[in-house]
Amino acid sequence: MVILMKVLVSGKGGCGKSTISAMLGKYLAGKGYRVLIIDADESNPGLYRMLGLPKVKTLAEHLGGKKRAKILMAAEGKGELDEELFNWTLDDIPGEILAKKGNLAVLTIGKIEEAEEGCACPYGFLARKLLEGITLKDGEIIIVDTEAGIEHFGRGIDKYVDVVIDVAEPSAESIELSKKIAALSESL
Repeated sequence: MVILMKVLVSGKGGCGKSTISAMLGKYLAGKGYRVLIIDADESNPGLYRMLGLPKVKTLAEHLGGKKRAKILMAAEGKGELDEELFNWTLDDIPGEILAKKGNLAVLTIGKIEEAEEGCACPYGFLARKLLEGITLKDGEIIIVDTEAGIEHFGRGIDKYVDVVIDVAEPSAESIELSKKIAALSESL
């Protein structure tokens, strides 16, 4: 079973990205794969609930909060990020940030919690660095549930995945966005 893959689920808001991510994760875990679902949607709070899992610390909280993520992001921008962030395997991920049941685990990057908190760029940075640094073993799969739209392409998150699944609904806006997602995916 030589399968190791990073899959990103993308699409318009409300089209079912989280539902597809959860269903795909449960299915693959049931088939014996070790699955990590990364909740990279900083707005929608309920992916862990869809899977019947408890709420745990986010990756951002584990690192010291959004401010710490901003510091790391700024250091990378200046070429001063010495540390290899998230040089991990699935076994190396701290337990306090994993909601687990059997072969299935969820890791949440971070959530917008307060009015006027600012942009979600630090969370995109953390998602990108996690996908860049994590190493999979045979039989392990990562599924990334993204926020609505295409901002994750601008943040470079998609650069570190093997497959992009575009979820669409039967509307002109959704089809137009699907075309854009296909073009952006091909450009990586």
